[in-house]
Amino acid sequence: MTIDYNAISAWFSLWGLRILAAAAILIAAHFAAKAVKWGIAKGIDRIPSSRAAMARAAPVQNLLLMWVNALAR
Repeated sequence: MTIDYNAISAWFSLWGLRILAAAAILIAAHFAAKAVKWGIAKGIDRIPSSRAAMARAAPVQNLLLMWVNALAR
């Protein structure tokens, strides 16, 4: 079995840049989604009624709200 380096080079010249661009877009979208998620969580934390609702909630609901809040961070 021989390795055709010219074919490999042609494949990378055709698809390499596209694959790198797609990976960069996925990484940028991941961090943008994290930033949006963080911003929404901070906005919800600033609403006084959400804190009061968490204080009045039953223990099971309080546990659920803490779990959802932990997911939002």
